[in-house]
Amino acid sequence: MKPCGLRLSTIAIAAMLTVWATPGLFAAGNGEEVSGEVTITMWTHDALYSQYFRKRVEGLNAQNPDRRIVFEVEEMPDPITAFISAYVAREELPDMIGTEQGWFPILMEDDVIEDLIVDLTDLIGDRYSDFVEGRWALYTHDEAIYGVESALTAVVYYYQPELFERYGVAIPVTWAEFVSAGRELAENGVSIGIMDDDPAGLFSMLFLQRGGQFFDRDTDLVFGMGENRQHAIAVLETLRELIDAGALLDVLGNEFWGSTIPSAFASGRAAGIVAPDWYNTSLLQPGSEQMSGQWRAAPMPVWTDVAGSFSTSVWGGT
Repeated sequence: MKPCGLRLSTIAIAAMLTVWATPGLFAAGNGEEVSGEVTITMWTHDALYSQYFRKRVEGLNAQNPDRRIVFEVEEMPDPITAFISAYVAREELPDMIGTEQGWFPILMEDDVIEDLIVDLTDLIGDRYSDFVEGRWALYTHDEAIYGVESALTAVVYYYQPELFERYGVAIPVTWAEFVSAGRELAENGVSIGIMDDDPAGLFSMLFLQRGGQFFDRDTDLVFGMGENRQHAIAVLETLRELIDAGALLDVLGNEFWGSTIPSAFASGRAAGIVAPDWYNTSLLQPGSEQMSGQWRAAPMPVWTDVAGSFSTSVWGGT
């Protein structure tokens, strides 16, 4: 919001726009009433953010005929790098930035975030409980919240029921069943899932689901210690079984985000994928639009050999 010098964090405008929903009133981040036309700029890597906020702004402008928000958005592959570069070069910064959670801690270095991003804690108020607490933690620094998560990132198994029915394979409930079903489908030239090489991808989803941890509460690395080591080995052994059986389609590097997976789905070479909620709207639907109605989601297969295993997992956040 250029008139106020406001800098908003990831999808934080949702909180601001909720405040502005009162007809005839635009409330700025500093509590002052804003009249006339207000321009809000945003940098984001996700076209869905552009669509969401444009629609929200249109609705607010319709509710407030005497006030008007002009929304200017620039889509770019790596907004956080552009944001930091612009800050160092003392160039004009956007009012909002959409960033992947893994990049967000860059802003926390040397407490830079306190000078760049608005503390949303008071604006969130009693809506704090509307979100899973762990989603707030991603964007919290020194007990102040600087961003709002746009997804729960809970993991499910997306699958094509027709392929399972064609080959008489039941939808797996456990990981042992997933391996067995994967072998059956592989015998017919179909992969039950996708294997990526992202460090936060399939391996991490299964590792966290078992109760494994990369770091402890004191931020010390504990990935290779005790039970965490055993969880990692168990996951690797399961993935190795699936890969050796030809049950997982290897999709490496940027191809994971490209046309390779949708093509495999459309041709029947891949029956499904273990992925979080954002995969559905960001990749599955746009990439497999012609397959509308041919998909279902099942709970993530569970581990039966470890106490305290979860029924889902997590990947990402924006």
